[in-house]
Amino acid sequence: MALNQNIRHPAFAQLGDILTREISAATTLLHLLHKECKLLQHNNFSELAATANEKEIEISTLNALAREQGSLLQKLGISDDEDCTIHRLFAPPGMRELRMQWEALIELLHDCQRQNQINGQALELGRQHNSRALALLFGDRNTDSTYSRNGSRSSIAPSRYTALA
Repeated sequence: MALNQNIRHPAFAQLGDILTREISAATTLLHLLHKECKLLQHNNFSELAATANEKEIEISTLNALAREQGSLLQKLGISDDEDCTIHRLFAPPGMRELRMQWEALIELLHDCQRQNQINGQALELGRQHNSRALALLFGDRNTDSTYSRNGSRSSIAPSRYTALA
């Protein structure tokens, strides 16, 4: 089908339905990522596991919808990996609603990616903190350092802290 296709073709209604479902799943995923961030801030690990499972479900849903969308676009003779083709697909005036859905989906997915990176950084900081605390408890002298007046590093004597723990 040419890119100046009949916008009343049933496939475009299907595409709109898929985009609506993708937006819903991405919105839910973003909500879960924000929830995960709050749980990480409060060290609520019991709820964190449940949230991780919910995230996996939404990611699976998004992946299934992306495959469905790709298949539909392929049936229309449109490669879903060619960004310029997709932009041209949504360029005709009658495609305004689909274009708006597409742009909303892309923005949501970028928001999800950013929040996931923030959460990953929080997890990494927590992991580093826990590693240092465990090393300190086990007497590892190479974990934490302090700086003297001349700027040279010296290890903290963990034996003093281990005795206190």
